[in-house]
Amino acid sequence: MNMTDNLANIPVDDDFNLAPPEAYPDGGLDVLPAGWYDFVLTGHTRYAGTSEDPRKPRGVSVELTVVGSNDDRFLNRRTGKLMTWTKSFERNGARVSGLGDFIRGISDTAAFSDIESAEAILDGAVDRALPIQIRVDWEAFDKSAFDAQGGSQLGDQEKKDLRNRLTIKGMGNFPKWEDGTPKSTVAGPGSGEEITAQLRVRQIARSSKRKDLKFRLA
Repeated sequence: MNMTDNLANIPVDDDFNLAPPEAYPDGGLDVLPAGWYDFVLTGHTRYAGTSEDPRKPRGVSVELTVVGSNDDRFLNRRTGKLMTWTKSFERNGARVSGLGDFIRGISDTAAFSDIESAEAILDGAVDRALPIQIRVDWEAFDKSAFDAQGGSQLGDQEKKDLRNRLTIKGMGNFPKWEDGTPKSTVAGPGSGEEITAQLRVRQIARSSKRKDLKFRLA
């Protein structure tokens, strides 16, 4: 009996009773490739707690689905949870935040003054399936090396510097498969262990400045 005969006699419920090559559907990249996409917000969760105040909002994790892309293979793909931070910082003389950027992507005329009013805007975006145009990219953090080097015991700046040294940012800095497709795993810069790419928000277009992408869901 040859290999083909063996395959033909595999029980129906066996894990290896797969579709033949001519009918096998491609799964594509397991992490959404870096680039610009139109998303809709499908859910959000408040993230709170600091050493000074366990109730203080720190950010909102958002869940997104692709509704517009320059490659139709990625329509309907989900991002998993992405974090938008509430911590403010200065940009061009004004106070801004990651959450503020995200809300500006929903509506650049919407104002909010606290976490509750921000969440009300997010709820409206979910209900109305409002598009948000975001540039995402890959990032992988070598947590094993961070822990081994006592990262959690360091001061704020030292901790930040160590995280930066142990983080690989940008899909272009990940290895590629033989066909040139980016590989979503890479050796950690500190431990040498395999670490996996996570999606990160890199830029959000204000709602009135969104550009048309090649493909959109009807």
